[in-house]
Amino acid sequence: MAAASLTAKYYPQLDGLRAIAVLSVMVHHLWFPLPGVFAAWGVRCFFVISGYLITGLLLESKQNADRNHGTRQGALVRFYARRFLRIFPLYYAVIGVCLLLGLPPTREVLPWLLSYTLNFKMAAQGWYEDYFAHFWSLCVEEQFYVAWPWLVLFVPLRRTAWVAFGLPVIAAIFRVH
Repeated sequence: MAAASLTAKYYPQLDGLRAIAVLSVMVHHLWFPLPGVFAAWGVRCFFVISGYLITGLLLESKQNADRNHGTRQGALVRFYARRFLRIFPLYYAVIGVCLLLGLPPTREVLPWLLSYTLNFKMAAQGWYEDYFAHFWSLCVEEQFYVAWPWLVLFVPLRRTAWVAFGLPVIAAIFRVH
């Protein structure tokens, strides 16, 4: 019963944040001379909302596994199965259509697309790939899904907050170097 509480819960307040985030990205793209801060804020807002919702789901799955004699490994498998069914089919279908149409630069960036690492390539080269610029945010989201569920499900609850606050500090240190 508790497992459905967060997954089925609707947060109308988040709709307002989503609307502001969408508008900020649209303002940036429609009136390109405006600073990139509009799009950056909107995308970051989406990432925060997603992280909040995913963390809640994972914490609830962890609690349910512990309380109902389930396993955290089972919770992890269910999490990845839901993510896989939600994102992968459409993502890879789009890549397949781009390959069939011969859309440049699909073949050249195919390994990056298939591995959700196109954001690393674009950051290293300093420009966005034609037709695939927007895929960077999907790459970041999938990279988040690689590590975060493991941390939330398997780090003891009393240390989860330390991990959550420590990771941005570590990321900032790496960014400086």
